[in-house]
Amino acid sequence: MLGETIDLELLSSFDVCIVGSGFAGMRAALNLSKHGARVLVLEAGPIESDDGGDSYELEVTGLAYPKSGTRLAGLGGTSGHWGGQSFPLSPRCFSNRNGITGWPIFYRELSSYLDDASVWLNLSKFRRSSSKTSIETGIFSQNANLAVDRFHVSRPIVRLGEQKEDLEKNERIFILYNTRVVDIVLNEEKNSILHLVALSKKSGKRFKIPVKNVILACGGIETPRLMLAAGRKYLRGNPLLGGRKEITGKYFMEHPHIDPVKIYFDARADLSDTAWHLTNAGHYEAAVWRPDDKFIEQYGLARF
Repeated sequence: MLGETIDLELLSSFDVCIVGSGFAGMRAALNLSKHGARVLVLEAGPIESDDGGDSYELEVTGLAYPKSGTRLAGLGGTSGHWGGQSFPLSPRCFSNRNGITGWPIFYRELSSYLDDASVWLNLSKFRRSSSKTSIETGIFSQNANLAVDRFHVSRPIVRLGEQKEDLEKNERIFILYNTRVVDIVLNEEKNSILHLVALSKKSGKRFKIPVKNVILACGGIETPRLMLAAGRKYLRGNPLLGGRKEITGKYFMEHPHIDPVKIYFDARADLSDTAWHLTNAGHYEAAVWRPDDKFIEQYGLARF
């Protein structure tokens, strides 16, 4: 079910409250509803994605991070921006490196969901292939530091905002759109959330949402922004700031944006596998040339 308003007396009846209706939030909502949970999803944007206005503005320290093409409010979140290209995170991303502590989850915890996610996103299952691509043969075959990743593409590309009719029929999920969460209120011991504070775009009023379980799925930028804003009213050491070291918002992971360059090869080079193509297995993929992990480790490079 979808709505811009809700009877406030119904708010306490939900088992789980999810902030954000993008890939993470919507998948969690669908899985929980299949197991009998009543789920409330809070979406800051409208049913149809908009340009976001001032809410998309960011103060960025360091490299410029454009708002265009990176953030999207509305049903389905940034699934409306997704180009369909996908490749699983490397196990290396979860390890400690260059004085930075690895992620608080392990690769094995993520990888157990890859097959299920691939089906949902209209991707083929990711498998290591024994066959060589055109990049690994011919003129490049003698390069000892060469590795290839195979990117897959969603066909057709999944757009969660286009699934509103199915979501409208789901009686266990209520999506409250045009509703932005602006605060998180903890209990006295700071080990549990008492309620969320939300702002209704339609009425312009704030209201409390009592919660039993909360999933923050607003996105890589919005989730720490919300936690930092909510944590300002507490003293040091509260969980919203990332524990004793207060690491919330200090690390942001984004892929490089590289302008194309012209590379000229003679007739011995075949780069045909770098273009999207239909494989014998019936899915679309493209090969990406990169330094291998040994080379990356030796020189302390980012894995790209």
